[in-house]
Amino acid sequence: MLSTAASAVSLHERKQAALLGMFIGDALAMPVHWYYDVKNIQRAYGQIKGYTKPDEEMHGGYMGKIAIGGGSLGRAGYEGNVIGTVINHGKDIFFDPNMKYSYHPTLNAGEETLEGSIARVLIRTLTKDAGKFNSKSFLDAYVKFMTTPGSHNDSFASSHHRHFWGNYAAGIAPEECAEASDKVHDASDAFTFPIPILIAELGSDNEAAKKDALSVNKLFRKSETLDKWVDLYLVMLT
Repeated sequence: MLSTAASAVSLHERKQAALLGMFIGDALAMPVHWYYDVKNIQRAYGQIKGYTKPDEEMHGGYMGKIAIGGGSLGRAGYEGNVIGTVINHGKDIFFDPNMKYSYHPTLNAGEETLEGSIARVLIRTLTKDAGKFNSKSFLDAYVKFMTTPGSHNDSFASSHHRHFWGNYAAGIAPEECAEASDKVHDASDAFTFPIPILIAELGSDNEAAKKDALSVNKLFRKSETLDKWVDLYLVMLT
């Protein structure tokens, strides 16, 4: 149940705040992405109090262990051209195992991550499709965006994107490129794409909105743990 104060805020206002909050949170957290030790954050930045440009290097990162030919942590060597040629054009240098690059050294203070940029692509397709999620429309836009040099400024691509594009480069149809591993990465970024869909579709048929919000992630990963979080978010938003 919403508090009295929260219930006085309209659904439209809550939707606006949720969408803005998603992008603000993404940009604020971007410099410390995948820091595994708070002490390293404090050593590098002290305390994050506003939009901050990432340090070029970081302690304890895994950029140099990521397989740039597609897939996850790789330990597969600095080989392949999915990152650098197919997507994230020219950014393969930041995955050099001999270096200690941070995850987003190419971004400026206040700039969104790749995940945020793709969320904007999703929002544009929702607008074009009268506020309803259309998987083909989004996939077409996603493929065009990711394969267009200069479409975004980020160096890092999460594991679900690397798996997707590894499959795509192998000739698999986009709708079949989702990560099929039993060890799906259910990181917090799994929640990014459902949010714009819920915001766009809530208010008429909430069950349909939930179904569409869950279906967008199935384009990238076969997660079965996201359902409960979407349920909770529905309660919070409505």
